[in-house]
Amino acid sequence: QSLIAQLRQHFDDLRFNEALIYYESHNFASFIQDAPVLLIGTEPLNEDVLKQCPKLKFVSKYGVGLNNIDFAACEAAGVQVSFAQGVNKQGVAETTLGLILGLLLNMYQGSQLLKKGIWKKVGGVDLQNRTIGIIGMGYIGKTLINLLKPFNCNILVNDILDDTNQQQDFYQKHNLKAVDKATIYQEADIVSVHVPLNAKTLNLISKKELSMMKKSAIVINAARGGIINEADLLWALQNNMIKAAGLDVYEVEPAVNNELVKLDNVFCTPHIAGSSVESMQAMGAAAIDNLVKMLKS
Repeated sequence: QSLIAQLRQHFDDLRFNEALIYYESHNFASFIQDAPVLLIGTEPLNEDVLKQCPKLKFVSKYGVGLNNIDFAACEAAGVQVSFAQGVNKQGVAETTLGLILGLLLNMYQGSQLLKKGIWKKVGGVDLQNRTIGIIGMGYIGKTLINLLKPFNCNILVNDILDDTNQQQDFYQKHNLKAVDKATIYQEADIVSVHVPLNAKTLNLISKKELSMMKKSAIVINAARGGIINEADLLWALQNNMIKAAGLDVYEVEPAVNNELVKLDNVFCTPHIAGSSVESMQAMGAAAIDNLVKMLKS
């Protein structure tokens, strides 16, 4: 309600997705209609939608994922887009840690069995002193590093900016080891991805990479669906190529018909990482602030 109140301070005519419809390309334009200003979440903003919304001029992104926005099409249509980075980093990092702990210590598996009336006391392994590989050392990757401090993990990292002084300083300060991705796949007990979804990261982890991992490895994706090839991950889990996976994001959402979510060794959540009260407040405030700044510029 506080975010709505903030919007009302700047805009008299507001239209909300009160029905909570999960819009796609074929029906999103009908909701936007003739609005010149848009505050968008995960809805698709592409060439097809833009062609049907010629009055649209300003767009502000709620959240940090940008793969639903075609920036080239927006530029061609004269639509200005603004976004903020890192505003939900704490919530995503904490969710990632929760997925890791839930799987390592068999808390998730034990809970599922107990709900079925099965009392099976099978302990897992501690996170303490484990080797964790983190691919993507942006806002969320760095926040996860801070959360891992008490566990004394051996942390392997890989990032597109590994060669910058800023990254190297952070690595040295936190006793991190920058390695290539293959080393992470081969040596890590836990592999967690924290990269954006784009042409370079689509299917970043597929059958080849999964086959390189330990059979006891756990894979975590709380970034974007599509970074890990789901068909290959399903194969790896069903054939005991790896131990388990923690997933908060999926190639197709809502993931209600996804075979992965039915597996006992998949700790799955419905894209809630970064949806804590604090994260949503921060994302909303940033989106509103960016929108107001665009209109004033």
